[in-house]
Amino acid sequence: MASTTTNKKEIVDFLWEWAESNGEWSKLLIEKIVSTESNLLPADRNQVFNYFLQSINLHTGLPALTTTKPNYVPTDKIIELETLSDITGVNKLAKNQTLKFSKNITVIYGENGTGKTGYGRVLKSLGFSYDPNNTVHPNIYGAAEAKTAIINFKSNGITQTFNWTGDNKNSELQNISVFNNNCVQISLSDRQLIVSPIGFHLFNIVSSELNELTQLLNAKIALHPTAISWADTLNLGTPQQIFVSSLSATSTEQKLLELSNITPTQEQELIDKQTELSQLNKALLETEIQNLNSSFTELGSIITKIETSQTNFTSLDW
Repeated sequence: MASTTTNKKEIVDFLWEWAESNGEWSKLLIEKIVSTESNLLPADRNQVFNYFLQSINLHTGLPALTTTKPNYVPTDKIIELETLSDITGVNKLAKNQTLKFSKNITVIYGENGTGKTGYGRVLKSLGFSYDPNNTVHPNIYGAAEAKTAIINFKSNGITQTFNWTGDNKNSELQNISVFNNNCVQISLSDRQLIVSPIGFHLFNIVSSELNELTQLLNAKIALHPTAISWADTLNLGTPQQIFVSSLSATSTEQKLLELSNITPTQEQELIDKQTELSQLNKALLETEIQNLNSSFTELGSIITKIETSQTNFTSLDW
C-alpha cells in the first residue's frame, strides 16, 4: 500500500534510527523493505541474513555495505485492476475463467468451497493486506501444476499485463491493498476501531522479516549441535570441566588453547603421579604375597601340631 502523505517519512526516520543501532545488516533490511514495501524475496532475505552472520563473525567474504537512508517519493500513480484470468495450480479453481473488475465495486459471491478465497489470496500475494494468512495453496487434486495467472491492469491509464508465477512481484501491483473479513475483524477487535496511519504496514513487514530471519538462524543453529557426549567424563571442578560446561558466545579460543596445552611442570607432575601409582600397586602386591606366605607358615605349624596330637592319642594306652 503506497503512501500519499508525508507521514511515511516520519516512519522511515524511526525505522532508520532502529537500524543504525543494530548494524549494517539491519540498514540493508530497511532499505529493501522501504523500496519494495513488501516482504523480501528469498534471495534478498538470504543476503540480509548472511550480512547478519558476518556481523557476528560467522560468515566472511561479503563486501562492505554502503547503504544510505532510503528516500520516499509519494506515488502519483493510479492503479486499476481490469481482469484476473488463466489461473492454474491454485486451490481447485476452474480453468479458463476470467474475473473482471469494475471501476467502482466488484462483488464475488458463491457457495463455500467455490474459490472466492483462492482469488483473494492471489491478489493478496501481489499487494498489501492486514490479513497475515497470505499462503496461496496449490491444487491437491490430480497432478501438480505450476501456479500461474494473468493480471491485466492500468497504471495511470496505461494498460499493462503481468504474468504471475506464484512468487514473483510487480512493482506497480504492490500499490494495491486487499481487504477481507479477517481485516475487518482486526480493525474492529474488542469493539474498538483500529485505524492505522498510512505507512504503518512497514512495521508489520519489518516484524515479519525479523521472524523469517529468526527461523533462518534457528535452522543454522540446528546444523551445529552443542551436546558434548564426553563432557561428563571430566573430573568435576577442574579448569577444563568448568570451561566446557560453561561454553557460550563469550568463550575464547585463547582460553581453550591454554587449557589444552600441558606445561613442562604439569607434564613432570603427571609422570611422578604415574610412577607413584605404579609403585603403589607393586607394594600392595608384595604386601599381599607376604601376608599369604605368613598364613601358609602358620597353617603349616597348625597342621604339624594336629598331626603330632593324633600320633600321641593313638600311641598312648588310655
